[in-house]
This record gives sequence, C-alpha cells and structure tokens, in this order.
Amino acid sequence: MRAQWPGQLWAALLALGALAGVVVGESNICTARGVNSCQQCLAVSPVCAWCSDETLSQGSPRCNLKENLLKDNCAPESIEFPVSEAQILEARPLSSKGSGSSA
Repeated sequence: MRAQWPGQLWAALLALGALAGVVVGESNICTARGVNSCQQCLAVSPVCAWCSDETLSQGSPRCNLKENLLKDNCAPESIEFPVSEAQILEARPLSSKGSGSSA
C-alpha cells in the first residue's frame, strides 16, 4: 500500500495543476521572451497584448495574454491588442501568364 502513495500524490498534484489551469510543459510565449516595450511585445506573437496601465499589479508582466492582463487588473482601455483584418474587394481568377510554361 505504501508503494502506491507517491504515485497517488503525483496524480493528485497533476489534477490540481490542471484545475488551476497549469499544464506541465506549457509556457506563455508572451512572458517567456522578456520584452521591454510594446513594440517588442506585439512582435512576439499575435496572441500577445501590452498593458500601459501604470496601476498594473506589481510583479505582473506588461506583455502577456490579453485574458491574463485583464485578470491582473489592467484597465481594458490600457491594453494594446491589435487585430488585423483583410477584406476581398475583387475576386478574380489567376492567369497562367508568366508561369514559364511553354504549352
């Protein structure tokens, strides 16, 4: 019975970690790069956001996932999280001109 105890403890710790949203081996790309500016932060990944709020919780990284910044009490109006958008204005088929084929 005693030999099973460490395995059961490990399983319980993994379950608690999963419940807390912590996954073994997972990292937050936004906080892992150690950026110091908004420009650097937004260049890391499209999922990263920057908080310019001076009252951000002490010790909280300014470059983080948007939902983490909100949890850390960054004011929503202080979050930089640009979203790119594309719109097709005219859909035309591609031609074979200039493809280099001699057929």
